[in-house]
Amino acid sequence: MHLQLDDRPGTTDVSADGLVLRFAGTPGLDVVGTLFGTLDALGLAVVVEVLAASHRVHLLDDDGILATEQVACVSPTPDDPLPTRADHEVRGHRLEFRAEHPDLDAGALAAIAADLRSGADDEGALVVSFPGHRDALTSVRVEADGWETWHLYPGARPHAVRTRTQVVRP
Repeated sequence: MHLQLDDRPGTTDVSADGLVLRFAGTPGLDVVGTLFGTLDALGLAVVVEVLAASHRVHLLDDDGILATEQVACVSPTPDDPLPTRADHEVRGHRLEFRAEHPDLDAGALAAIAADLRSGADDEGALVVSFPGHRDALTSVRVEADGWETWHLYPGARPHAVRTRTQVVRP
């Protein structure tokens, strides 16, 4: 699913430098797109939310929300920058979070954005394009054992954040 926003929601200033990881949700963040999916390899459901400030994924089992991963800009000066690795264990499952900041020029960022938009018709993908630049977007793709996200920030200093979370039973 691809959503094109006409107005910038919320008042949070977003950039890759402001992203923080929380294994809990922050109330009050604007949800601008939602996707429901399943992790086929594990038989678990997910609710993916693209936020005005980034993304949140709720992992669900038969008892309800098993875990939440949120990567978002929640304060102007984060205390804890986005880690490159973090693991979170809950009720017999481990979320293995990995993040990278690939070096991109404007052309490479535009190519990634075009690829993500072209894959938005896949049932496990949610792509939200933000106003101000064609390539400003957040993408979340549900996979058999987790999810992958891209956060693209075009402009004078093009940059991106790619995350991949794998859910495993230890």
